[in-house]
Amino acid sequence: MAYLSTVDPKLVTRTWQEVMADVILDKTGPTRHRWNSAIKDPAFDRIRKSVVVTTLPEDFLAVLRAGTVSTNVSLRHLQNHCLDLGWLPVPVLPKKKFPKIKHKEQRGITTEEHAQIIAREGNPATRLVRSPHLEH
Repeated sequence: MAYLSTVDPKLVTRTWQEVMADVILDKTGPTRHRWNSAIKDPAFDRIRKSVVVTTLPEDFLAVLRAGTVSTNVSLRHLQNHCLDLGWLPVPVLPKKKFPKIKHKEQRGITTEEHAQIIAREGNPATRLVRSPHLEH
């Protein structure tokens, strides 16, 4: 730690909250909005005040177990940000040890669901608008 602090004095005191703030500085528009939301994730409270270089794999696993798919993606980005800037000498959790990202199944709206939505529409002008994908 003494050697590391001579190279970068902040290295031994930098917290994950500071990393989160730094990541946001480079973002704009909707991406910045997504990151502002992502860092508010309560799962990150487990490491938020922790010093980056003293973080253990168990700390990351606790965050991942408490979080969601978004937490997993954001935590990967945070770790990579630290590695790229030299704020971490080695990954806290190796890439292969992160849980696989499994998104929930997504589906489109059915013709019947579309018809129900249109039927509930109170504005007659809007009700007349047809979806291009429904026209034959």
